[in-house]
Amino acid sequence: MAASHFIEKVDFNTIITTGTLDYLSGNDDDIVLEMADEAVEEMKSYLVDRYNITSAFDMTGSERNKTLLMYGKDIALYYLFSRRHTNQIPTIRAKRYEAAMDWLR
Repeated sequence: MAASHFIEKVDFNTIITTGTLDYLSGNDDDIVLEMADEAVEEMKSYLVDRYNITSAFDMTGSERNKTLLMYGKDIALYYLFSRRHTNQIPTIRAKRYEAAMDWLR
C-alpha cells in the first residue's frame, strides 16, 4: 500500500491543471509528492511551537484542515515552479507563496 501524504497529487486539481502539474514535474508524480512533503515540513517548522502538528498533519481526506491544505499546495506549487522556471515564477504563484509564509509567521 502506498504511503499516505497530507497533500496528494489530486489535491492540486483545484488550483492548477493536471497538464501544467505534469509539465512542472516532468510527468513524475514522485516529484509532486516530494515537493508537497517538503512544503508540509516547512509548514511544520513554523507551527511546531504553537500547535499539535502531529494531529493536524496526520489527517487524511476530508478530515484535513482546509487552510493548511490550501497553503501547503501554494508552497508546493511555488517549489515546483522554482524547480522548472527559476527566473519566471508566475506572479500569482509568488503572491500566494508570500501569503502562505505571512500566515505561517
